[in-house]
Amino acid sequence: MDAPYIELFAGSQQVSTTLVHFAADAGVIQEFTPLMLADNGEFKAWDGQESGKAVYLTSHPVDTSKQKSAQCYKTGI
Repeated sequence: MDAPYIELFAGSQQVSTTLVHFAADAGVIQEFTPLMLADNGEFKAWDGQESGKAVYLTSHPVDTSKQKSAQCYKTGI
């Protein structure tokens, strides 16, 4: 039976999530976007420039003007 969603799981590492708090100016962040820690301690979309800064992955689209926190993938994907 096909799954009605995208399956990202690979390997044997257990999938875990964490609650992240977004920077006020983060805008709309699409699903499966890598996240990095901003200077103020909140998260925003990874800029693609700084190697090793992407630490989490969004699990669904987030409009940070309406939603300041969301569950994101931490490991296992």
